[in-house]
Amino acid sequence: MANKVDETVSHARKMEEKANEYAHEQYDVMSKKMREKQEMIDSFVHEEPYKAIGMGVLAGVGIGFILCSLMCRRRD
Repeated sequence: MANKVDETVSHARKMEEKANEYAHEQYDVMSKKMREKQEMIDSFVHEEPYKAIGMGVLAGVGIGFILCSLMCRRRD
């Protein structure tokens, strides 16, 4: 019985090590992607500031329109 418990514990530890390694690999990949996207956005904002401002204004107007329509529906 003790052997079976030891086997189960060692199997669980191996699975934990694999899961931990996989999580760290995925974290590294996502961090790299996020850095690349941040650099892309940063260069866009510095190279074309007026387009970035226009996109921000349009996004704000769109979000405001959506929120206004949602708030008006609740009152009815």
